[in-house]
Amino acid sequence: MFDTLLFDLDGTLLPIDQEAFTKAYFAELAQTVAPLGYEKEPFLDAVWQGTIAMAGGNGKETNRERFWDSFARSLGRDARALEPTLLSFYTQEFDRVGALVPAGYSVRDKLDALHASGYTLALATSPFFPEAATQTRLSWIGADCRDFAYITSYENSHFPKPRREYFQEIFAALHKRPEACLMVGNHASEDIVPAKLGAGVFLLTDHLENPGLTDLSAFPHGGWADLFSFLAADRGE
Repeated sequence: MFDTLLFDLDGTLLPIDQEAFTKAYFAELAQTVAPLGYEKEPFLDAVWQGTIAMAGGNGKETNRERFWDSFARSLGRDARALEPTLLSFYTQEFDRVGALVPAGYSVRDKLDALHASGYTLALATSPFFPEAATQTRLSWIGADCRDFAYITSYENSHFPKPRREYFQEIFAALHKRPEACLMVGNHASEDIVPAKLGAGVFLLTDHLENPGLTDLSAFPHGGWADLFSFLAADRGE
């Protein structure tokens, strides 16, 4: 029986178009640093290079360390001084990107119901953002970092999602066996990786991403009602 649920964020808890999100996010970010003398294209290219560096994580450094090392190589070591500015950005200007979320959308009732059923919740989102950014994004859907026993971020992760090591870090941080955990996600290749470690997988299909045309019949799947029915059956109810 599962006692821990690992939730993906984008497309699972957060219904947002990735292309529109990236465009709005980068526009706000470039506007924030422009008064500091950073031109848009070189700055955003440095951010992309930092993201690529995090995607190549080897376990020796946190994603935060890999990002800022790469960022400084692109823009010069003085660029490291931007970290407080960017952290402030994620709690302020970044919030405007939340306008892309459908008005009135919330997962508050779903999270409350899962807590009431006794589940430990973790947020297994791509660890390319600081936790401050994740807190802002959660606020767009009526959620909060306090809803989760563990949240992956660039501060605490040493690998990118969907590497096996990324999920192993989560299990270790939660002190949970994979068999006790159910990964709930919407990406039919990235979010099924925990199954290779012994965890369960449920694919939410409301905003399904299936670029590799994975056979969904291999995994329980469906909408939120189907997820709750699956969990009830797992509990023997």
